Amino acid sequence: MATSSTDSSAPSRHIPDLPVQAADQENSHTSLQPGKADVQEMVEDPHTRLSQATQSLTSLTASFDKLPEEKNTILEGNVAIEQRQAHMSKATAKSAREISDMTIKIQEMEAQIQAYEIENAELQDRVTALETESHTLQCRVQDLEIEKK
Repeated sequence: MATSSTDSSAPSRHIPDLPVQAADQENSHTSLQPGKADVQEMVEDPHTRLSQATQSLTSLTASFDKLPEEKNTILEGNVAIEQRQAHMSKATAKSAREISDMTIKIQEMEAQIQAYEIENAELQDRVTALETESHTLQCRVQDLEIEKK
């Protein structure tokens, strides 16, 4: 009978424990609330990051799609610049040749002028000599004419 008295006393012993158990559960529930909020935030945070990453990826994709067009525009500009530079280089080379040719002609003309000046000086000397000789001969002719008279 000791068993039956233990059996009948067991349910009554559990009833006074119910408020304590309810209080423990409430404490457990209250202590779990911040954790639950953290878990909820952690679940929402990856979703937010995924949305932001998707938006960033979309923006980057749009930017990368524009890069070939921008590159082509820049390359076309570079080609135009190189063509202008080639044209300017040809024009510069032509001008340099013309300047060189003119410089050579000027040097030739200066040499010819010097030769003419030398020839002119020689001719001046010859004219002076001939005038002197002419004057001498005229004086002689006059002397001969005076002697003849």
